[in-house]
Amino acid sequence: MSSSSQQREKIINPPMYWDVLVLVGVVLYATLCAFGVATDVVSYRIWGSVTAVAGVVTALGLAFSRGRLRTPFFTFFVAASALVSTIGGIVYRAQAGCTGVAKECGANMETAVVERGGELFLQHGTPYLDIATLAHPQVWHYNPYSPLLSVFGVPRAIFGSHWWTDARWFFLLATLLVLWVAWYMADRPRIPHGAILLLAAAPPVTMNFVAAGIDALIVALMVWAMVAVWRGQSFIGGLIAATAAGMKLTAFPVVVVAAVFAFCRPGRKRSHGPLFLGATLISLVAVYVPAFGINKEAFLENVIRYPLGLSRVTSSAQGGTPGQLISNIGPAGKSVVLGFLVVAVFLIVAWMFWQPPRTITRAYAVSAVGLLTAMLLMPASRFGYLIYPAVLTVAAFTSFCADTGRTPRLRPHPAESTQ
Repeated sequence: MSSSSQQREKIINPPMYWDVLVLVGVVLYATLCAFGVATDVVSYRIWGSVTAVAGVVTALGLAFSRGRLRTPFFTFFVAASALVSTIGGIVYRAQAGCTGVAKECGANMETAVVERGGELFLQHGTPYLDIATLAHPQVWHYNPYSPLLSVFGVPRAIFGSHWWTDARWFFLLATLLVLWVAWYMADRPRIPHGAILLLAAAPPVTMNFVAAGIDALIVALMVWAMVAVWRGQSFIGGLIAATAAGMKLTAFPVVVVAAVFAFCRPGRKRSHGPLFLGATLISLVAVYVPAFGINKEAFLENVIRYPLGLSRVTSSAQGGTPGQLISNIGPAGKSVVLGFLVVAVFLIVAWMFWQPPRTITRAYAVSAVGLLTAMLLMPASRFGYLIYPAVLTVAAFTSFCADTGRTPRLRPHPAESTQ
């Protein structure tokens, strides 16, 4: 067996002891969350309770099946941790009758911020409060998300506060739909056990759904955009990429990688790059210009200054990352972090152009490295943002393993090479 085949085999079927290590580690962390030791946030405590129970069920299943049903049980573990905890958070919030944005109650503040954004959008055409008009601005007055994300708050703005208008329902349904379409468009590859194990081992992946579900949807759109480019549907890929970037700025690094991939992908058809770029730019102008035009200062304060740590109020995204710790030193620390970011961006762009992402596997890998670097160096970042590199790494593993012949190949169709 060649070394490449051995690598793929380890990704597809890692040794059984990895299952045990992942299960023990995540269940211990989930238990600490459930009992309020690792966190006092209600949504994460709900996640911890559900995940701990799901972990015990998974362990029993692995024991009784003697490891023969590894993938089905870990798939159950990931699904239960994400879906059941989200439903639990929605029910808790509805029964508690939580109102307003400042109080976290079965949902992180992001959920209420999006819902308020939908209401502001319907009333004023922009989802952002003008912070300059507030005497004592607080964290919950800010909306760091791009304009398009407020769409998920519109149902609550129209129909009122009910359990079924909770924004997390719509984020969850949209994420599942996007992932299914991306998987189907990619010729329905089998997700290797190693990739599912990585999802199970990264708590930010499943925790995100109960917290708000925003980042799960953004990264799902990123995965879909790459698949569309690989299939030669660059115009559609551009629209998908613009949708992600129109919801949150964290999508922009992957948009850049997808654009380079569109220009460098195999095949004789040279219109892929311009089509992707044109669709992306036109769509982004349509999303950002109206919000910028209605209230320029509110847009800049919420969307640009707040995530960069340059706003009147310090961002609530405090995850103990290197960038956040250095920026806390003071103005000099913020300058140092921004300098690190600029250098990191330059190095990643240079690496990408020196060895262009000509395959979807490499495009995912470059995106994962770029976003991991950004999450570590951003002045305002948190542990949960690791969902981005985690999911993109899973996508890279899946496409990498597809070349073994065990799953459909993620390569351009024969007809594509003759165009």
